[in-house]
Amino acid sequence: MQQAKPNIVVSKCFFEPVRYNGARISNSLVDRLKEYANLSTVCPEVEIGLGAPRIPVRLLQDGDSLRMVQLKTEIDLTEKMLDFGENFLSQLENIDGFILKSKSPSCGISGVKVYSSTEKKPPVRRDKGLFGGMVKERFPLVPLENESRIMDPDIRDCFLRSVFALAELRESKESIKTAGQLVEFHTKYKLTFMAFSQKHMTVLGKIVANHERLPLPEVMQKYQDCFREAFSRRATRKTHINVLLHIFGYFSSEISGEEKKRFLSLLDRYRNGDIPFALVSEVARVYISRTDKKYLREQVYFNPYPEEFHYKT
Repeated sequence: MQQAKPNIVVSKCFFEPVRYNGARISNSLVDRLKEYANLSTVCPEVEIGLGAPRIPVRLLQDGDSLRMVQLKTEIDLTEKMLDFGENFLSQLENIDGFILKSKSPSCGISGVKVYSSTEKKPPVRRDKGLFGGMVKERFPLVPLENESRIMDPDIRDCFLRSVFALAELRESKESIKTAGQLVEFHTKYKLTFMAFSQKHMTVLGKIVANHERLPLPEVMQKYQDCFREAFSRRATRKTHINVLLHIFGYFSSEISGEEKKRFLSLLDRYRNGDIPFALVSEVARVYISRTDKKYLREQVYFNPYPEEFHYKT
């Protein structure tokens, strides 16, 4: 299946040597996304006039707020960074995700060191970078990760499922002209909703049923808003196991007793973190292929993003 291409904003240092020390950051996932997503890049520190290499900046505690100050020169860059962030983010449209540099005073989304001064002292706490904090505030429902977290298999899977789902809805909504077409789109995501948020799965089902007889454009807007909320939640190993047990009920009568034991054993190994989700999912797909359950075979859950990402880190 040809997936829609997500629009993802990534830190420029994954592609160009724009780090404070003039380095480029290597990340295998970001490199592979170039083929399957529309990537746009940003380096807030370069954009506000700092070169590469450059004197590092630091976040300082200033009452209840943060200041961004350059070491050695002690130039306060806070307003420049906030102005750039406001201007840049206000121009973004149809964004499906962000991958930003971890621990950066500008791009960090968590765990950024905050100091009391520019002197050599330990940090007083940790927070978001100035630009990263603005991204979180302006795009609370858009998947946002850093290059460190996204290498965790479960976090990576959740992020990729989310950005490709948002991209498909974005690309499909103009072609959904009837209630029946919306039902068809919604149905293939049911198992995915079950993994991300059963509450939103229920609400989305009611929106699609449209008992209020609302015009389709209004229904689509409500559906899109709730869809994005659903994918701002996080699918977990526990919720995936619930989905896989639900699926098991569909094909358990079609497989042998030995195959049942093997599948349940795989679930236990996945629950314990011994094997990746992709392995359990692939076995489930094999068993489903033996059934006449078209509903299951057409679920996005089993093919949420290009297979290139299923097994590679």
